[in-house]
Order: sequence, then structure tokens, then C-alpha cells
Amino acid sequence: MGKGVYILITFIAVELEEKIKDRVWEYVQKELKPCCVEGRWVRKDNYHITLKYLGETKEKELPAVFEALRSVASGIKGFNLCTGCLGTFGIQGGMAARVLWLGVSGPLERMKSMNGDIEERMTGLGFRPEKRFSPHITLSRDVKPAGDIKSLPKPPFIDIPVKAISLMESRSEGGKRLYISLAVYKLGIS
Repeated sequence: MGKGVYILITFIAVELEEKIKDRVWEYVQKELKPCCVEGRWVRKDNYHITLKYLGETKEKELPAVFEALRSVASGIKGFNLCTGCLGTFGIQGGMAARVLWLGVSGPLERMKSMNGDIEERMTGLGFRPEKRFSPHITLSRDVKPAGDIKSLPKPPFIDIPVKAISLMESRSEGGKRLYISLAVYKLGIS
């Protein structure tokens, strides 16, 4: 019997501190969810900011990904973002959206530069290039507010320290989507 190829679904992200996840969760539960009639709400444990979706990743590709992320992280100093406005992907007539997300603001040029470095290294390893980068925290999928999406309550101001980048695995267990950290690289450390 031949040896199988182990494949993971992976992405690169900024993981959020628990206190940030708690504040976002409180806003979602107390302010957003009551204003919506439908939605598949993201679990608090899964809040993050995606830097690059890699998709199917063979186990044998992981060492090169690890090395590339270590190199990117060592060349960037940590910085702070903060929450921004709500946004959507796939809006349908102002009344429903495929994805409802919480944007980030602050030194986005640093975030975009980091994303550009990651994008360049990952495409060099054979991963598919992405055309645009819109840093955000996904809150819900297939969401339908009771009124217009633009009338949803404004998010609170939350400071978001960006201190590391992580390689994450996405898997489904027991009907739940789990995001598991495979490796974390602190910024500015060689």
C-alpha cells in the first residue's frame, strides 16, 4: 500500500488577542445579531484578520511556507491597527450580504506591505496569487438585517496590536469550522 499525501487547508493570518475577540463578540451579540433576521455567525474563537488564503497545502510544502513566513516576520516591526467600519461582500439589494465584516484602520500601508511580501513569497512557492487585499474580521455569512445593512449599529473602537503572523489550518470537526494555529512568527525577530 502506497504512502498517501496529507493535504491541509491553510491560510496566513493575524490572530487576535482574547480580549479583542471578547469585545467584538460582545458587539456582535448585543448590537448586531438583534438587528438581523438571518445569518451564520462566526464563532468567537475564529475571529482573525486573513493576510493570505493558501488553500490546499501538501504537508511536504509546509517547511518552505514556515521558512518564508519566518523571513517575512523578521523584517517587519509590530504596529497597531484599530477597528473600522462594517463592510460586506456580495451585497444583494442593500438587504442581504454573503459576508458581513468588520474593517480595520490605522497604518494600513504597513499591513498592505506585509501582505505584499507574503503574497510574493507564497506565489514564488506555487500558491495562487490573490488580486486584492481587504483586511477585515469576518463576523457573519449569509446575513440579512431587519433593515438596510447601512443602518446596522456602528462598531466600537478597539485597538488591535499586530505582533505576529500565523499559519493557520482550517478544518471541520463535529459540524464546526475550526481554525488551528500551526506556527506563529513574532514580528521583528530573526
